[in-house]
Amino acid sequence: MKGSSDIVAGSCSHYLDENGKSQPMTNEVRNELNAVTLEYGSRALRAICLAFKDLAPNEGGSQHNEPIDEAVKDMEKSGFTLICMVGMMDVIRLEVPDAVDSIHAAGVTVRMITGD
Repeated sequence: MKGSSDIVAGSCSHYLDENGKSQPMTNEVRNELNAVTLEYGSRALRAICLAFKDLAPNEGGSQHNEPIDEAVKDMEKSGFTLICMVGMMDVIRLEVPDAVDSIHAAGVTVRMITGD
């Protein structure tokens, strides 16, 4: 699984230590992850976590068996092992500054721009 640090780390019961060994997730480690997430944010980086979970055959189910309206599927809610956290920089696309200028000229105040 990959995604927002708070969502992915929240689904982890273990993490890989500096030697690649699985360790139980502790409040101390969660606090360190939160501190890194805040530090990345202060540098305009998006904190992304990577985690894995060993599944038995057919344990993941089909897409048809999963709740459609939930952001996190049932099997994604727990039991993962955190691999790492990375900071990703979103580079501004070339067309964005001109688009913001056009929006300002139309009298609209821009608060945030995302790729969505």
